[in-house]
Amino acid sequence: MAAKKYLSVSLPATVPTKLGPIFITPTEANHLHVSSRNGNNLARTENYLSLRGCEYYVSAHYYRYKDGSFQLGPEFTEAQDSNGKRMRETNAYDRRQSLYISNHAASESARDKLADVITNAVNEWTAANPQIITAANIEHLKNKIETAQGDVENAKKVLNEAEANLKAAKETLRAAEAVRQ
Repeated sequence: MAAKKYLSVSLPATVPTKLGPIFITPTEANHLHVSSRNGNNLARTENYLSLRGCEYYVSAHYYRYKDGSFQLGPEFTEAQDSNGKRMRETNAYDRRQSLYISNHAASESARDKLADVITNAVNEWTAANPQIITAANIEHLKNKIETAQGDVENAKKVLNEAEANLKAAKETLRAAEAVRQ
């Protein structure tokens, strides 16, 4: 059974900033994808943010932090060491990896300004649109359920096949033992 994906009719949201429009796509309750390109635009035309005469294509992942704000990069990440798996707080480098800027020559100042403008716009938008994030989370959970149901169906098929193979193998063994006697 192919998993049916529930698609949002309201995403991505176009949010104006002083550097140009950004497009916010909530993927679940605690994650947003932000881009300067409209993911629903079939032409896939680039939109750039303009800062100090330079154009930048950006793509970023924002996560909800414990204080309720959305920030670049996850607040915590899973780490594994000799004591097993645990959550550890991310550092500035880890979080920095969640912001892609097409202009690799972007200065730290430009990078910081882009991140600041986008982060402010993201948090203003999320504060004004909690229902859209809730709807996106519902879609995410429906997709997760649909996928899990498909996985269960596939697991049942594998189990039935394995049980049939085991039964056939036992019959073959019984037949072989009967011939030996």
